[in-house]
Amino acid sequence: MIAFVAGILLSRGVRFETWECWIEAALFAGLAVWAGRHKSRKISYISALAAVGLSGVLVDALHRPGRLPTIDAGSQEVVLLSGCVEEPSIFYQDRDQFTLELAPSARARVTIALKDGEIPPEIPYGRQVELEAKVRAIRNFGNPGSFDYVTYSARRGIYWTASARSAESIRIMPGRCGSIFLRAIYGLRTSALKRIDSLYRGSAYSTGMM
Repeated sequence: MIAFVAGILLSRGVRFETWECWIEAALFAGLAVWAGRHKSRKISYISALAAVGLSGVLVDALHRPGRLPTIDAGSQEVVLLSGCVEEPSIFYQDRDQFTLELAPSARARVTIALKDGEIPPEIPYGRQVELEAKVRAIRNFGNPGSFDYVTYSARRGIYWTASARSAESIRIMPGRCGSIFLRAIYGLRTSALKRIDSLYRGSAYSTGMM
């Protein structure tokens, strides 16, 4: 585990190409097997640790953000977005949020500003949606030494924040997308959250009656 983490940290400071990692990891893994068969434990252990470390480098290289995608729109311009829901909606206070994949590995974090008394829309994973929103690129905070939110989001494929005025601007389109497995997982999570919410509301109603 230490060797794997060390490989990830090494990749952050020294740039490796993925093809280099594949070849070097395979060579060290083969050397470890060869040394083990010839009872050279020291060489076998060192080669195995090197192969694991290079695996960490490879994992980091594979998840390295690629070319920065762009949207030709100003921060105050309303644009029409369409794509697949990658993370279902989460209601927080007077806002509803979800992650929308506009293109492969190019996602936007959508926030819906709900009006007073407006019911948040239910936007499950794997649905095609269309909405009108203002889009802006994700930025870091200006504080020195602050968390690198831009790189963190880019590793998740999220490059923009999109702001919609109300739930009326969201349109659920026909068809489904995404993974069948994740659709089942998110479906179970949504059912569990609804169950918990109904139990909470029922408990609050009973307490009020008493």
